[in-house]
Formats: sequence, structure tokens, C-alpha cells
Amino acid sequence: MDIIKLELKSKMIEVIINGKNLAKYVDEDVKKKDSGSKGEGCGPLPYEWFCKESQEFLIHPKIKDSLWEGKTLILGCASCGEPGCDPLTMDIEIFPDEIIWSNFGRDSSNRTYDIKFEFDKIQYREEFHRLYRSLRKHVFFKEWARGRLSFFKE
Repeated sequence: MDIIKLELKSKMIEVIINGKNLAKYVDEDVKKKDSGSKGEGCGPLPYEWFCKESQEFLIHPKIKDSLWEGKTLILGCASCGEPGCDPLTMDIEIFPDEIIWSNFGRDSSNRTYDIKFEFDKIQYREEFHRLYRSLRKHVFFKEWARGRLSFFKE
């Protein structure tokens, strides 16, 4: 099983899987297909977007008529920092004992990546809850979360 770690860095959420940043997995997949490529330039999501997507990560996958065509946003643009600028999206499948991330792609350019992760459901949920507990300590998060997130309680 893969191991996920979520780190808050300058109000951005870094997704680390098996000790490596998720963006590096995307870059490696691109370089396998095109050895001259420098990679894709994916960047972390601001905590606001990451938390807005939290129900997709923890409760149920996106519905098919959502903004990202049934996919969940996981990384944004590294150049401008805007999550909606050619984001990296994926499918999430939730099973009794595991959670699978697959079918990674960039919808605006129809690029896909041969990446798949399988997480132990307990470790996965614990890591998301650890991140939310950590976020609650920050003033910027408290101001943003008040009234927006059902799990947030002061």
C-alpha cells in the first residue's frame, strides 16, 4: 500500500506519497513518454481549495456532472498558482479497506498519466484528519473556515 502525507507550506498543501511529492510522479511519467520534456509544472493547492475538495477525498467521489467532469482536483498550476489553471485531476474510488487514486489527467489539454496509488483507508483518513487538526491552529485558517466547513469547530 502507498503512504500519503499532507504538509502545509506557506498556506499551500503539499501532497507527498511514499516520501515523494505528487508533482514529481507526474513529471516522471511525462519524461518516460518524452525524454526531452522538463515535466508538467504542477503545483500545490492553496489550503482553501484543498479543504473545499475535502468531502471528495474523505466521503465520496465527485458526481459526474461536477466542474471537473467527475474528477477531483489534486494539483494546480505551478506557474501562476491558480488551482483552476490546467489543474491535475483524478478519480477516487473508496472501498471498505482501501482508497484508490487513478486516471490522473489534465482536462483542458486531454493529457493523461499512467499513475495509480492504493492507500490503506485507515492511514489515509488519519492523515487528512491530522492535516485538519494542524490547520485549526492557524489564524488564517480559522478566519476562512468559520461557517464554511462542517467539520470545523472552535
